[in-house]
Amino acid sequence: SKCVLAHMEYSKCAGHPEHEFLVFYSSHWVDGCSAQAVVSADCAMQGQNRSLKQSSELVSPSSSDTNTYDSMSIYGSPCDAVPQLQVRYAPYSRLCTFNFPSSSAPLALQVSMVLSLVHCQAPAYDFYENQCYWFSSVVWGSLKELFPDDGHSECENHCAPARYHGVALGSPTEDIEAVCAAYQTEWQKMLEMLEHLKCHHEAEEAKVGYSQLI
Repeated sequence: SKCVLAHMEYSKCAGHPEHEFLVFYSSHWVDGCSAQAVVSADCAMQGQNRSLKQSSELVSPSSSDTNTYDSMSIYGSPCDAVPQLQVRYAPYSRLCTFNFPSSSAPLALQVSMVLSLVHCQAPAYDFYENQCYWFSSVVWGSLKELFPDDGHSECENHCAPARYHGVALGSPTEDIEAVCAAYQTEWQKMLEMLEHLKCHHEAEEAKVGYSQLI
């Protein structure tokens, strides 16, 4: 069954270091019934303590040569996700919500493609430029650009994202454009690879069926 991204939330931790992250709500069909799953996406330095309530990822300007740790965490249903998100990120607030139209909502594979392209833009963590603020902004902006909504998204605090102690960290417009420019070519390559795998699988099944006949 197809798993699609229904909507996403841009969130920000209230305490130091004001960590920013995204929460994805996907929907899919299981045994004829609709089900939802919640996934968080964020970025930190590789090896950093994954508990973000007390640790700071803005620890050293020398972290520019440290590998980026982009993580996706699955929490299950929305009801199951609430306490787990609270444990990992609390206290935090939701800044923006973006709803994808059912007719053009991205597949889970398309979302993973965007995340991969974002990582390729900055595979190394950078204290000043490529941290959680940059990552969340580029992923958010790229998904909005590639899969535009129907005009019903809401933003509780539009100026709050990509800020540290109230200081704007800049808009990663060029990086969003780079991701969007690369997406269509990479997605076509993915479709061609999947078609090749499908044909190979069907050919193997045909061989097995033929061998059983003789």
